Amino acid sequence: MRTSKEIYDRIHWDEGYDERWFSIGYHDREKGIIEIPFTSFVPDGDIPWHRIQRFRCGHTLVWDRASGLDLVASLRLDPARPDPRSGEAPRPFESREALLDHLRSGAPAWVLTREAEAYPGFIEEVIVHTTPEGGARLTVEWRSYTMDWMGDATHVMVVYGYDSLDALLSHVAQRYQRSATDMTPKPPPLPPGTPLANRYPEALVEVFQDAWRRLKTDFRDGLLLAHGQRVVQRFEGF
Repeated sequence: MRTSKEIYDRIHWDEGYDERWFSIGYHDREKGIIEIPFTSFVPDGDIPWHRIQRFRCGHTLVWDRASGLDLVASLRLDPARPDPRSGEAPRPFESREALLDHLRSGAPAWVLTREAEAYPGFIEEVIVHTTPEGGARLTVEWRSYTMDWMGDATHVMVVYGYDSLDALLSHVAQRYQRSATDMTPKPPPLPPGTPLANRYPEALVEVFQDAWRRLKTDFRDGLLLAHGQRVVQRFEGF
């Protein structure tokens, strides 16, 4: 396991990482673990290296002294997933009308992509699209980048049906607090710290597989579903 100083130096000097993604947790004799922004830490200052207990990237724990966890080498170097032509991350729609025009063309729109915090290694992606009959559908998918070697097996998905786009957008605003101008025409940035497939320590395989088992169970039991919404498709993985 690499030392806390080695992890700090990697994050600090590697141009693929942005220091603003990270936080440092150190042990305080009176208050226990205290987390501070990475940029607030002063090397060789008041907090000695041996008191650093963890590093987080976004909400993801990527280095932990107590458990031996070290995911820093597995972090994505392209979390913004930029447009290959412009080099920029996809921009949100400028207005509700722009979103409606995009959806009427048959193209999907992304509501959000976020960490599935209770299931290490998984993300939740929410997508909107319209139907030829004039209705709309909302696809919610939980999938893993750390277990991509299993292909489509490692994801669960539910599709909700709506009689109108207005009804769908109302549900999105209520459930996800997202408006038309928060959505994007292409996949939004992945959460900082999303590990790449096949690039994590073997010791973590059990952690991710346990998360997958719990995710499937919770999905099957309906704990992740939006109650009261019409389900038109479900997929529970293998």
